[in-house]
Amino acid sequence: MSVSKEKAALRRVYTQYRRSLSGDEKAAMDTAVANQVLQTDAYLSAETVFCYASLPSEIDTYAILSDAWQRKKRVALPRCKKDGVMEFYSVSSINDLSFGMLGIPEPDPTCSLCIPSSKDVCIVPCLAVDTNGFRLGYGGGYYDRYLSLNPVKTIGLCYSACRTERLPTDSFDIPIQLVITEKEV
Repeated sequence: MSVSKEKAALRRVYTQYRRSLSGDEKAAMDTAVANQVLQTDAYLSAETVFCYASLPSEIDTYAILSDAWQRKKRVALPRCKKDGVMEFYSVSSINDLSFGMLGIPEPDPTCSLCIPSSKDVCIVPCLAVDTNGFRLGYGGGYYDRYLSLNPVKTIGLCYSACRTERLPTDSFDIPIQLVITEKEV
């Protein structure tokens, strides 16, 4: 089986797992993940937090965003383009977001482009992550392209049930440096 077919099959498995969670289970696990993130050195020392505005099926990032704004950190969220390119823009509140491609909340066109430095951290969504830090995303390759051009500290958010020994990888896949679940850092 090809890597792309293996990944597609695994996406279905891990997406189904997410759908199987009750609202209370998901909320409790999301809170635990956020609390773990907020205690990491990578997050605490970051000047800018590159993150994403989570969709209902994803690990909720709004507590992380809120904490970053309260700490007066700069927050940057992605805007995806049709050509597979993703750029991050500074946002000062949820009010700076509108629905973009595929109904994903993204920065308004008035927001400023943000380029990461070595003092920043990028929080990355993951359907699954293996023991080497390779992640299974949604298949668009946006984060791999972005991270290959913008090396920055990375934190992947994943449910512990979605950690696995090995995921199929392509040569362009970029591993995550720190994986956080509701149970572990």
